[in-house]
Amino acid sequence: MYELFWSDEDGHLYFVTDKEGTVWAHAEIHNWSKSSYYKAKAIWLEALESFNKRGIEVVCVAIPDNDPKLKKFEKMFGFEEVESIKIPNVKIMYCETEV
Repeated sequence: MYELFWSDEDGHLYFVTDKEGTVWAHAEIHNWSKSSYYKAKAIWLEALESFNKRGIEVVCVAIPDNDPKLKKFEKMFGFEEVESIKIPNVKIMYCETEV
């Protein structure tokens, strides 16, 4: 299932739920600035609250293992690395929905 949560001139955020029920996030910010960060952070917190109310406890992302900027971006939004899953060239991260 595909769910577009936010899309405008600053960026977009959507979610895909796989067959097992895992929710995967994808976000892109087009114009980075302090104000776009605060806007994206508020939208992200709103999304987490929405998932939490639906009983979804975790949202995941899969990112390239060799991209430190993307890893930093994910951590800014509350994601942590999943150490127990090893996929070549891929880093799996998760974020709990309880805000």
